[in-house]
Amino acid sequence: MTATPRKRALPIDLALANPSRPSQSLRSDFTSSLWQTDLTRMTAHRAHHSCVNALAIGQAEGGRWLASGGDDRRVALWDTTAEDEGAGVAAEPVASYVGAQSNLFAIALSCDGRRIFAAGNDSSILEYDLETTRQVFPSPLHSGIPPCDGWFDHDDSIMGLAAHPTNPHLFLAASADGTLRSHDSRSPDPVSILPDRCGMNDIAYHSLTPELMVYAGDDGQVGLLDVRTAWRDPSSGPAARINLARDVAVVQYEARLTRRKTPSDPLRSAHPGVSSAVFSPSGSVICATLSGHLPTLYELNDPSPLATFSSPSPLNSAPPARPSSCPPSKRHAALSLPHGYRNTTTTKHGSFGGPVGATPGDGLLYAAGSDDFRAYVWKVPSLEALRERRCKVEKDQLRTGEVVFRKDDSVPFLRPALISSASSILTGHRSVVNTALFHPNLPLLYTSGVEKVIVRHSAPSTGLLAAPAPKPTTASTISAPPQPPPPPSWSFTPRTPASHYTHPGLYGPPDPALDTTLQAGETPSQREIRLREEDVSVLEYFDGDEEAMLREIVEGEGMEGTTRRMLNAIYQLGQTLMESSDEDESSDDDDESSAEEGESGSAGEGTSVEEGE
Repeated sequence: MTATPRKRALPIDLALANPSRPSQSLRSDFTSSLWQTDLTRMTAHRAHHSCVNALAIGQAEGGRWLASGGDDRRVALWDTTAEDEGAGVAAEPVASYVGAQSNLFAIALSCDGRRIFAAGNDSSILEYDLETTRQVFPSPLHSGIPPCDGWFDHDDSIMGLAAHPTNPHLFLAASADGTLRSHDSRSPDPVSILPDRCGMNDIAYHSLTPELMVYAGDDGQVGLLDVRTAWRDPSSGPAARINLARDVAVVQYEARLTRRKTPSDPLRSAHPGVSSAVFSPSGSVICATLSGHLPTLYELNDPSPLATFSSPSPLNSAPPARPSSCPPSKRHAALSLPHGYRNTTTTKHGSFGGPVGATPGDGLLYAAGSDDFRAYVWKVPSLEALRERRCKVEKDQLRTGEVVFRKDDSVPFLRPALISSASSILTGHRSVVNTALFHPNLPLLYTSGVEKVIVRHSAPSTGLLAAPAPKPTTASTISAPPQPPPPPSWSFTPRTPASHYTHPGLYGPPDPALDTTLQAGETPSQREIRLREEDVSVLEYFDGDEEAMLREIVEGEGMEGTTRRMLNAIYQLGQTLMESSDEDESSDDDDESSAEEGESGSAGEGTSVEEGE
């Protein structure tokens, strides 16, 4: 079903409320007040046929367009100003864009709102012409709009994209092939390139000083680059692999973690993979998502971590205990998943939000998805308060099980400030939440992950997002002609993770989204509805992956195929693991012997491990 987008309106005409003040000022005051309210209202965006890996909101037109993409290989475009279609259900996307040959991992919109860039597992970047195609909105979702251009220079999955904040033609790409590339949409080839020895996972422009950019990668890579001095000219031939952090980065942010599991154990260190890094709106701080650990906050010019975000979950909210998969002779007590925020199962992306002009200590928020099916939102304290709480500690001061940072063995350990007890813990999902994206202007948070649904979190009863009220039934309407069916509705129903006695397997269940063939007697609209239905087998697969990793940690038995690195092989296009199985098993054994980092307790993808002292 395709609905014509309709503008939502504020509950009152703010321009008339106080004629002595301009409308824009009043709107800003009203919006700022909404940021003080918990985002407890949930609205489902339903259009995808599989996991939703990427979300992006353009800055043009006040953040009107939301683009989403995932394992169904298509980009859905949503009008964030459209009125909801029904109770708890957002309006249909205005269009879908096709052409990707495998999972989409990254999306960006140009600063002028005329282009969409999408990339993922097929190593290609596709460009879509939003300016031209919007003339046919809403367009049929089942047919899709093809790309207008593409770039095919990468040798592996593209994990991150970033659009320049002021130049609509420029964008960046980060790839698992170890390269960062700068592109100009007017050129068929990359403008510049930086080749590193480690896979790259994310890239972002500084919003106020676009000459600066932050990157994130495997092996603890988080760094600040100056584009005026960093780039290499690709026309000069293949560039030798370099150590980006050591040779090019203006600031190399410290991400080496150290932990002692018990007082008798040696210290173990690891460089976790960093799945994402993002600037705050003012650019004064950066938050990096360390796989297997906690979101970590850095000041722009300080390589040492300033703080980490953590939170217990609400009382009585932990999943129930599960029977052990160990042999009876080695079986321990029933196994329960940890409480609170954790990040071991999937690739996570967080974001900053808050009213216009928000800064640390003055309205700035950070949101991230979690393996416990929730999204967490934290208030960012002032930098002065965080600096006071950060401290250096010696070896004999380490607490049992505590995770600390250490640049190298020649310096003391660093205990960042802990920002605990999230200001909001949001539900709405029935599986792992991968992405949490704030709207750049409005008090809205969009979350997505393993499910097919995107959830919009907003303040309750604002009038900003309400669906049209149903018409009352009266005597005059009883005999009227048949009316169309009532608008769709959606409400959140919690789900308990499924138990597995063995790991659910490396490749996972077949994905119905990959087979778009019409069934006998089925119309395209009926197929669309069928493919949107929840796929329980996919949800249970990720339940099993997290459980297997937890058992590996708690029971110490080890299980085949439980690391994030092997899990990522599911998404390899048209390949098998036969050729590299020996190598993967060797590297995975190394990963699994590492310190179980963080409260969630696992070294992540792209993690290197050390042991000493």
